[in-house]
Amino acid sequence: MLYKEDDIGKLKTETALREFQKMNSSVSINAITKKITSVSDVVELLDGIDLVICAIDEPPFVAQRIVNKAIVKVGVPCVFGGSQVSRDRVYSVIPKKQDALTV
Repeated sequence: MLYKEDDIGKLKTETALREFQKMNSSVSINAITKKITSVSDVVELLDGIDLVICAIDEPPFVAQRIVNKAIVKVGVPCVFGGSQVSRDRVYSVIPKKQDALTV
């Protein structure tokens, strides 16, 4: 559970970064707050990145497909996770190792 009552009104990215750093301070995490509307929005962020963790929750599946196209294009693995009310999902994409989502 990353988010607590006193996080209401704060950016999810900033709160998640703080909590992840508490869990393991030796891991370098770069949390980015950005509206994702195109593959190029994601590709421009991937230089030197080892792993993408995509936890975009809205709009369902649209943003994930954009991220998927970008990570496959660049060849960076990604772990996707999210929740929609009472349902959760987690899956990973390793480009050229397994079938990826298509738009």
